[in-house]
Amino acid sequence: MKSLILLLLPSVTALAADWPQYSGPAGNFAIPADAALSEDAAATRLLWESEVRLGPGKLRSGGNNAPMPSVGVASPIIAGDLVLQAYLWPSGPQPATPPAKPGKSPLDHLVRADDCLVAVDSANGRTRWTFVAKEQGVNNVPDKRGGWGVTPAAADGRVFFLGSGGMLYGISLADGKELWRVAIEPLHGEMMEQSKKMLAVSGAGRRPFKPMPGSLVIAGGVLVVPDFADADTGLLGIDPATGRTIWKLPKAISSTATPTVWRDPEDKPLLLCGTATGTLNLIEPATGKLLWSKSGLGLLTYPLVANRAGLVMLDINPAAKKDLAHMACVAISRSGVEERWRLPDEPRFTSLRGSDGLGYLRTLPWGDDRFLRYGHSGEKDAARFLDVYNARDGRLLASTRDLRPGWDAHYLPVGDRILAQYELGHWKCCLQWFRVDGGKIVPSGSMWDQKDGASGYSVPFMQVPLDGRIVMRYFLGTYTQPGEHGGLRCYDLRATTQTSK
Repeated sequence: MKSLILLLLPSVTALAADWPQYSGPAGNFAIPADAALSEDAAATRLLWESEVRLGPGKLRSGGNNAPMPSVGVASPIIAGDLVLQAYLWPSGPQPATPPAKPGKSPLDHLVRADDCLVAVDSANGRTRWTFVAKEQGVNNVPDKRGGWGVTPAAADGRVFFLGSGGMLYGISLADGKELWRVAIEPLHGEMMEQSKKMLAVSGAGRRPFKPMPGSLVIAGGVLVVPDFADADTGLLGIDPATGRTIWKLPKAISSTATPTVWRDPEDKPLLLCGTATGTLNLIEPATGKLLWSKSGLGLLTYPLVANRAGLVMLDINPAAKKDLAHMACVAISRSGVEERWRLPDEPRFTSLRGSDGLGYLRTLPWGDDRFLRYGHSGEKDAARFLDVYNARDGRLLASTRDLRPGWDAHYLPVGDRILAQYELGHWKCCLQWFRVDGGKIVPSGSMWDQKDGASGYSVPFMQVPLDGRIVMRYFLGTYTQPGEHGGLRCYDLRATTQTSK
């Protein structure tokens, strides 16, 4: 009833800014400042809940305990007055020998799936349209890690998504009509062949489909799509109008990361990519030309983001002991890359590379003169840290260890503050604001605990504040107890006096 009342409030208006792809409107995770935001995350209020009902993002380790099937771990995006969510829905014939106890949802053991995309009104959560491609996908949901989670991208009246079976779709934003579809090969052929084999055997246990965690990006008028060929995946440049492949570049980026966009001094967009084998690449998106590669670096399995001057923090030690990242700052340009400074090779300044959260953000520019860095240190107790550094010389400006325990978190700069998003992958979401006070990073207000699950588990959901509001996935229930249903919710982060505008 509370959700229904909120849906009918006349003061709720459509979101005034876009987040049209996983990496944001500029492709670099930059969030616009909003002076209307509340100082206290605990004051967060629910504005609407979507009509569309979705299951959790993943199978709980050991099986799904929810009455609805898991639907994959793609993040929502915002384009114009629409919130868009891609998901899969198990469908098709049963395997030859279905499991005796399929779990709370009898759909979980099915092998094939529908590729689905829903568009909801960003002002009230009502469904505008739903696109369904029957049995074009596979039931590729993770048990703990892996699975399908490709976030769509939207531009120029179209939205694009790569389905769970390797089919790429171009869809009209206005009405959800299909404009074109193309199979990304050999990915699509491999997934379809594997599903045929799985239909002939037992449907019990994990789905041994290829992991698909990276997402789409649009840069220079080209749709950039991963082919998930390996741990270091290839990229394809696709014409958004026709679906025609313009270029291909093998082993260009880690499959757990999404390319980020850096604009050179002439304001031309370039793709910055890092690989699991320690190579940094700069790519021209219009042509797919590899401008340069720098090998011999550390594990680059997270999105790499440069500031306007071309400075980016990354792992530079390929032979680090005990799986510890040694961070440094390099300067990129169209002609190459050079190291500017590095942090001391000491436990306090090293970061665990651990397998949980390999695809998570680790460092982010904060304006033109600072960097955020976060994670778990290489110290004995692997303390969680959040640091702020001078971008020019690497001086530590502020730091805190007073953070919520756990692994799955994003820290995003928003204006002059930092928004902490905790437990994104462990069945719920908590929000906390921080400010820099001298050499310390201190909480601003109280923490907000959503209590209902984001249901990602070891996957990097993006939930970003736009126009003072935040859209996120949710699932009612807990990690260990049966849930009811899930979908999308929009919450208000603005100061109370701003909510009537």
